Amino acid sequence: MSRRPPLSTTGTVATAAQPLLPGLGDLAPASVAIVANAYRVDWGTGVRPRFHTVSKSKTCRCGLGPACPSVLRVREYLDTGGVRAPDVPDDVWPAVPEQCPICGTSCRAHPRLDFTAHGLGWTCLAGGTLHYWEARLRPILRAQLAANGQPRWVIPPEFGPGDDVLYPGVTIEDVRLARERAWETHRRWQTEGYSPSD
Repeated sequence: MSRRPPLSTTGTVATAAQPLLPGLGDLAPASVAIVANAYRVDWGTGVRPRFHTVSKSKTCRCGLGPACPSVLRVREYLDTGGVRAPDVPDDVWPAVPEQCPICGTSCRAHPRLDFTAHGLGWTCLAGGTLHYWEARLRPILRAQLAANGQPRWVIPPEFGPGDDVLYPGVTIEDVRLARERAWETHRRWQTEGYSPSD
């Protein structure tokens, strides 16, 4: 009894026998577009399946997964200054997390908690569905803290015995500014070239 090859998201079978891997060099370069929080690669009419969706975890949804040439095409697109897909919000799970975001224990699927807006439901092997709901609540708690004028911490500050600041902490705003500066530097180096004195 032969096993059927996996289907892609478009319902087209992706196998090594099709012209996905061989002959890609003879085709025009694949175009890359952002779709939600992922990248859609269009290989043109000479490749089946024509469209491939690559997640930010560097895996294609076709049967080839991380070995798909679309993953390499997305990397080339990003290396040449392509726009990054937005991050998946931390209360959305396109896949069941390997580790619970609350305690780090393994998770398993819990389909009764699947929501269109939040992705796949899961349950923690230690904390059950309570940890799922706590993870869903995190963005709301951060928004409340921000509304009250308190900083939203990525890494909270650390204080010593006499209230001495041992570590000032890192806020979400700090991370956002660092990303903007890094992106500006990246663009400057692309146009002007890299100089060690910068």
